[in-house]
Amino acid sequence: MSFLSLGFHFLRLSLPPPAFPTSTPRANAPLCLQNVDAVSIVDAVPPRSPGRKRHTSTTTFLSLPWKAKWQVYTHLPSRDCIALSRTCRQMYDFNAFAYTHLQFLPPNSLFSLARSVCQLADVLACSPQYAEAVRTIRIVGWNTVDIPEGCDHEAVYKALDEGVTTLLKHASHVYSLALDLNPTKAINYFPKTFTKLIRVRTIRNLRLATFLVPTYTAETSPLRERVPNEAPPAYERVCLDVGSGEWLPLVMHDPRNLRWFGFSVLDKAWKPGDTNWAMTLRRMAETAAELETLVLNNGRHFDADVLGQILQFGFVRASVEIPPFPVADRSTDDQPHQDCGIFRKLRSFSINMNTLSLPSLRQLFCGFSRSSVTHLRIVVNHHGTWLRDFGPRYISELSKLVPNLEEISIDQSGMTDAAPLPGHMVSSVMHAVCASFCRTQFLLI
Repeated sequence: MSFLSLGFHFLRLSLPPPAFPTSTPRANAPLCLQNVDAVSIVDAVPPRSPGRKRHTSTTTFLSLPWKAKWQVYTHLPSRDCIALSRTCRQMYDFNAFAYTHLQFLPPNSLFSLARSVCQLADVLACSPQYAEAVRTIRIVGWNTVDIPEGCDHEAVYKALDEGVTTLLKHASHVYSLALDLNPTKAINYFPKTFTKLIRVRTIRNLRLATFLVPTYTAETSPLRERVPNEAPPAYERVCLDVGSGEWLPLVMHDPRNLRWFGFSVLDKAWKPGDTNWAMTLRRMAETAAELETLVLNNGRHFDADVLGQILQFGFVRASVEIPPFPVADRSTDDQPHQDCGIFRKLRSFSINMNTLSLPSLRQLFCGFSRSSVTHLRIVVNHHGTWLRDFGPRYISELSKLVPNLEEISIDQSGMTDAAPLPGHMVSSVMHAVCASFCRTQFLLI
């Protein structure tokens, strides 16, 4: 039994286009929704006035201006868009709105999600008008596997990877992609999807959660087939919760439009000695001139000295074309100094790093005296364990290292209840330390 012969059922969506409501069948219309009533808008009857006849006014939906109909469609779920499109020939022209924002949300299973995505991919492949209407794709994992007897788990898993790849291939105007597989409670591997992403140039908002990234060699790198005069990626907001690998510096090789970047390296996928995370952040320091917010989470494997050197490079160096280089090579003497570097727009910095002792704090923030960072968040408590050296001196060092601070958030992670501050953090010594932050607001989260 083939994978797609088992039938199809959309999750939260009813996306395949309906049959055209005339005697002549319309091509590429496999589904027909039943029992859909015509839609009209009837104005309320005005109050009756003494001595005047009662007047009624009826405005049909079809007589509304095109822009008014468009506004209605943009607020309808996909199922209702298709139902309304079935009412008449004129409304069918709006059917593409059903494909604008695509969502696959729990509760579902791996099998039903793969079947839905593959069927949708087939519809877009044979219906360019629907493929061009897609703007956002959001897939939020599955909570059960539920593979029918006779189906191979690996085949279903690969079919989902291929289905998402096909969606990206045909949705040429998609600007937002979210693949959040946190509900699976596992690290997932979609090599075809990730390889395709390197070539997509329209996505502005990207979120990828709990993925193992592909590994490439010099011979298999997707960038070997570089297109002449190819536009840079359109990324403006990117959130990556992935394993470190060769894919990272490739997908972020030219983040010149990026404004918000969140980066977390999965512990389970960590390879000792891996430097791809550093190469990725180095590319940021070389080209991300629009970056305003940088969020680094779960950075237990980050080297504070290397990370500090990368950030300092971004704060004080001008924009130049620099080829990728090994992390150990930190020679920048041939680059011109500037008061405002690539990270001149960076205002907010967040760090979650459970190895951030006082010496590593100085290494990490060594270049922040040249920055314009005003908002800082530091996670100081991890699962009930405070950072080593955390205390008044820790806070005092921040006042020296980050001179433009306006707000500092002292946060905790992995805690169900708020943990009280250590005793030395609520003493009179701490009050004196806080006084050194004359313009800074403290938030204890």
